[in-house]
Amino acid sequence: MAAIPTELFEEQIVEGHRVTFGTYKLGASAGGTLIVCQALVHTWSQPTFLSIGAVGRIYAEGLLFTNDGNVEPASDALMWPFR
Repeated sequence: MAAIPTELFEEQIVEGHRVTFGTYKLGASAGGTLIVCQALVHTWSQPTFLSIGAVGRIYAEGLLFTNDGNVEPASDALMWPFR
């Protein structure tokens, strides 16, 4: 887990669509470390994300690595800022 960067962004072309992938690692208020993998598909077709820098659809999933060594899916409350 130490090798995972705090933030990392990479843009790729996937099946003709420009996609920005993001990885985040941060301390969770629930205790432990939250790892989030996010994808922003740049599109004007039914966007769910609008900003000055990008328009598109965001998808994100996360894992919570608890202080006692367990790994569990991140709750919707933890994932909300990333979706």
